Amino acid sequence: MARRLRPVPGTRAARWRRVVLRRIVAGLFAAAACWLALGAYSVRGAPPGTSALVVTADLPLGHVLRPDDVATRTLPADAVPAGAVRAPTQAVGVPLAAAVGRGEVLTAVRLRSGGPPLAAGRRAIHVPLADPGAAARLSPGDHIDLVAVADGAVVVEDAVVIDVDRGSVGAFGASESGRGLTVGVPTDRVGPLTAAALGGRGGVHAAVRPAA
Repeated sequence: MARRLRPVPGTRAARWRRVVLRRIVAGLFAAAACWLALGAYSVRGAPPGTSALVVTADLPLGHVLRPDDVATRTLPADAVPAGAVRAPTQAVGVPLAAAVGRGEVLTAVRLRSGGPPLAAGRRAIHVPLADPGAAARLSPGDHIDLVAVADGAVVVEDAVVIDVDRGSVGAFGASESGRGLTVGVPTDRVGPLTAAALGGRGGVHAAVRPAA
C-alpha cells in the first residue's frame, strides 16, 4: 500500500493553511472587538431621545389644530426632522399649511405662519365675506367685528383673524382676492355667525377694529 506523503513545509498546501489560519484568527479578533463594543454600548445606554409633536390623525390642509390633534413623543434624535415643533403651545390654534398624516412629526413648515394661538373659550371658524376685497386688506392677528349685511347688526364683536384665504388667478389671468377668513370667535357666537354668513341672508362684512 502506498503511503500518503505529507506536504513539505513551504509547499503551496502549507502556505494555504497558514493563510486560512490567519484569517480565522483575524475573524476571532474582530468578533471579540464587536462584542466588547456592544458591551460598552449597553452599559452606557442608548443615546437620549428628543421630544417632538406627533400628529394623532390624518388632517387636511387648513385644519386648525386642537389639543387632541397632537401628542408629545420622545423619539431617537435621528428620527426628528429639522424644524420639528416641540411644544403644543406652538401648534394648537394654528391652521395647517399642508395635509399631514397620522404619526407624522409636525414641523414648522406644516403650519401657517402669522396666525395667533386660539384663546380659551373660542372656536376657529371659516366664513366667506360678502365683500371679497376686504380679505385682501386683512392680516392674521387683526381684530374685527363681523356685521350681518341683511340688517347691519354686529354678529360677532372682536373676532381675531387667524388666517386669510390666499388670492387666486381668475379668467384671463386676472387676480382675484381671497374670499374669506378663518377667525377665532367666542363659542356661543359660532351658531349665529354661521347662520348670518351661510344662511342666504346676504352674508357678513368685516369691520376692522382700532389697534389696542
